[in-house]
Amino acid sequence: MKRYLFVLLFISGISGLFAQTVIRVNGKNAGLKFEGIGAVSAGASSRLLIDYPEPYRSDILDFLFKPYFGASLQHFKFEPGGDINSTCGAEPSHARTREEMLNPSRSYFERGYEWWMAREALKRNRNMIFDILQWGAPGWFDGGFYSKDNAEYLSSYIRGMKRYHNIDIAYCGLWNEKHIPVLSRNYVVNILRPTLDKNGLKHIKIIGNDMYCSSPKHHEPWSYAKELLKDSVLKGNIDVLGYHYLNVEATPEVKLLDMPVWESEASILSGDWKNALSFARNTNRNYIRSRAVKTIIWCPIDAYFPNVSWNGVGAMEARTPWCGYYDVRPAIWAIAHTTQFADPGWYYLDDACGETGTGLSYVTLKHPHKELYSMIIVTGNRPDTLVWNLPFIDTTKFYLWKSNEQDQFVRQSIILPENRQLILYLEPNAIYSLTNTTGQRKGIPAHSIPEKREFPVYYKEDFESYEKNHVTPRWLSDQGGAFEVIELDGNKVLQQQITAPLICWDPWGKNNPEPYTQAGSSTGNNYAVSTDFKIGEKGCARIFGMVSWFESNTAPHGIELEITHTGNWKLSVNQKTIREGSVKIDPHEWNHFVLECGDLEVRAIVNGDLLTSIPADKNYTKGFFGVGCDWNKVCFDNLQVKPLNID
Repeated sequence: MKRYLFVLLFISGISGLFAQTVIRVNGKNAGLKFEGIGAVSAGASSRLLIDYPEPYRSDILDFLFKPYFGASLQHFKFEPGGDINSTCGAEPSHARTREEMLNPSRSYFERGYEWWMAREALKRNRNMIFDILQWGAPGWFDGGFYSKDNAEYLSSYIRGMKRYHNIDIAYCGLWNEKHIPVLSRNYVVNILRPTLDKNGLKHIKIIGNDMYCSSPKHHEPWSYAKELLKDSVLKGNIDVLGYHYLNVEATPEVKLLDMPVWESEASILSGDWKNALSFARNTNRNYIRSRAVKTIIWCPIDAYFPNVSWNGVGAMEARTPWCGYYDVRPAIWAIAHTTQFADPGWYYLDDACGETGTGLSYVTLKHPHKELYSMIIVTGNRPDTLVWNLPFIDTTKFYLWKSNEQDQFVRQSIILPENRQLILYLEPNAIYSLTNTTGQRKGIPAHSIPEKREFPVYYKEDFESYEKNHVTPRWLSDQGGAFEVIELDGNKVLQQQITAPLICWDPWGKNNPEPYTQAGSSTGNNYAVSTDFKIGEKGCARIFGMVSWFESNTAPHGIELEITHTGNWKLSVNQKTIREGSVKIDPHEWNHFVLECGDLEVRAIVNGDLLTSIPADKNYTKGFFGVGCDWNKVCFDNLQVKPLNID
């Protein structure tokens, strides 16, 4: 006996009934398999989360990953760092030399925080799907990015994540938003796939090619799909068609590929209600228009300082670890409207997925083995009436969840079919989930969220509290290079690790500032930043303050004092040298410099001697502080910030 699902859509308005849509669906005639909603942690966007104190850090992670609690993310994609700026900062590499790759150590795989975040995700969801994608890469590869060395590097990362953290990576991408067709094809077919297989990683599926579906630089939509159709060998080595920022209707070529389509990077922008509603609508449209079965957002959490590229992009905010404050934005609940109602492996019912002229979109998903259904509905800017006829369901309870601008993820009253029919009156600009499953909930944090506070006025870091070497100290965010705690002369100090050129991720310009690390607040003003420094055989040390913006491919936009191993110094404002000179220092001993950034005057001091003073620039009287150097292992200690004229 055939079972049918009937959906009638009535569009109502001030003048009454305008249109009617009748949809007849065979409940056993499934569409494509739903593969989940996930997030990509990359570009140093999650940097500050690991520094959050407990119990708030665990509460934040619950909102991201715990099933039936918050966003309940089902897929976690992350960057295997390359020690080079990849959007909001630089993420550490697990193999800075060939020797490190050939002789792995647990400590190499504990650099940074992506391993930690992946482990926390797995702790909350044992079915979590893991995926990696490169932005930049170490510079020691023979042959550059599309090389055997890089394929071995990725293989070593996948094996190390399993060995040291029990993370089973299932998917591997190519190069984020960068594609050189001939080189990329050779890399996939003749290098990456054979190398993965040789290393016992035949199960790893390759995603191609993480480019924009359509953009000013790549005018033709679905161009990679067309490459695959023309090249059966390449197609045979690609498992998923992954595009960034879809919103483009699938072409016949895409359908001919017979390959899963993902929006492998989607924007959730600020995570506020307006953008949350857009995300929910676009997620529905991804399947309706583009046949995309997975959506992955960048980024899951806004856990980076606000003076870098793409400020404020995240489903949640957690950028103040010194006080524990975080913000659960509406986007968390927009994601939950799908993830708490369908798991990867459910099927779309194609005849119950569509859009209307009023902007309403809806997708219906079914459990692969049980009579369980969920419909995710996003309304347009006017009311709608939805009538769901259920000829094969008589007494099953249905539950309706709703989000609007005022309140998100609220369960409405239980709905029982009447004459095997459900009638829903839908308000405009809202998200609904209708289901006969149970277990959904709007999670409440186990601990009250602390009040938000600015970065401390007094800051001092002597690096002595860190038990392990080669860790990133709390609150400091590398913008280029890698600054880690090491033991030197019987003390713990901060040392920059990268001494060789790197492979840039540079689709929009060279993302390769020299090594810098920063902390602070956009409101910080009238302060002195100071540190001890030891340069060594060659190179320079830098100290900076009042940074308003840290562009991903240049030095900081602020005030900077630089001194070289020969004693040459220069004071710059917004990357322009204002004063310069020479002073006697011993580069092999500890020296001390101070940059006083006052409301009226800036003073540069080395070893107690005033080098120069200049009038304050009205454009740079507030902002962040930090230290930097060139591509050498320069050391810093006793980094301190305090208000001027206060002991």
